[in-house]
Amino acid sequence: MPTVPETTSALQPYVLQAQSAGKKLIVEEWGACYFNISKNNCPTGDALSTDTRNANILNWAEQIDGAGLAWLYWEVLPNAD
Repeated sequence: MPTVPETTSALQPYVLQAQSAGKKLIVEEWGACYFNISKNNCPTGDALSTDTRNANILNWAEQIDGAGLAWLYWEVLPNAD
């Protein structure tokens, strides 16, 4: 899947294409950057607040779910690193 905005409407065409071909589609890995920069420029910038990071992850998970995609989050690091 190409890089697309994490919105239900942007993801649904890929789900429909897979379904029409009799295939299953899964988002194997995805993640959210810790920093306040464009998503293609990690890991520089200033750290986002915990609330913002949590909201980003929840929002993107809801968008992926809304498109009907199964998914796996890439990695959760329990420390500040």
